[in-house]
Amino acid sequence: MPDRLARAVLAETDPGEHLRHTVGDLLEAVAFSPDPHRTAGALLAADHADTPEGLPTVAAWLDHRLRHAVHTRLATPRGDITEPDGFEVGPRWLDAVPPTREGAAAVLGAAYASGLAWCRLTGASVPGDGFPGAAAIVHRLIHERDDPHLNH
Repeated sequence: MPDRLARAVLAETDPGEHLRHTVGDLLEAVAFSPDPHRTAGALLAADHADTPEGLPTVAAWLDHRLRHAVHTRLATPRGDITEPDGFEVGPRWLDAVPPTREGAAAVLGAAYASGLAWCRLTGASVPGDGFPGAAAIVHRLIHERDDPHLNH
């Protein structure tokens, strides 16, 4: 296979390496956060809290800081205040809201891609109603208009 096509088929040929790449994209998307590993870990944990049996497989592909962040978040009881989908809305997440609509879109795409890669690697089913972390970002974006000058 030509090297230029290797990334395109990485999900099929090496699901673990594909997860590593998608999580790297997620870390890049949350670089605005004071602690990108903690923010990315919160998103991954929220998306996979109901399927923790895949965590040992996934943990082997995460760097030690992200692995610790995911384990810490999964071990923390869910807060009393949650989005309708159950994603915890705590001070750390609110501090890490993407500062721009474009940044939020990047986080949304990277979080969803990481969730799909996690499911592919572990054999878990993709949640029928979507990933909670991605849904929380959508809830924060849904009220914003694409054109801020419209109807003004």
